[in-house]
Amino acid sequence: MQQAAHFGGILDQSRNLICERLDQAVAGMLDKATEALSTQIGQTRNFEERRLYEDAKGILVSQRAAME
Repeated sequence: MQQAAHFGGILDQSRNLICERLDQAVAGMLDKATEALSTQIGQTRNFEERRLYEDAKGILVSQRAAME
């Protein structure tokens, strides 16, 4: 019984650590995506492409919480 409780505690700690690391990885990815889109917006001279990048960045910013 004690061994099962110990194993359950290890599983809980592992799950929490994995979730924390995954949250950090997703946040980092979204930060990089925002930066990359900003760079593309600044470098693109084609109006239609620029608008697409701006739209994508707007969606990323407005829906970031749901993505995370």
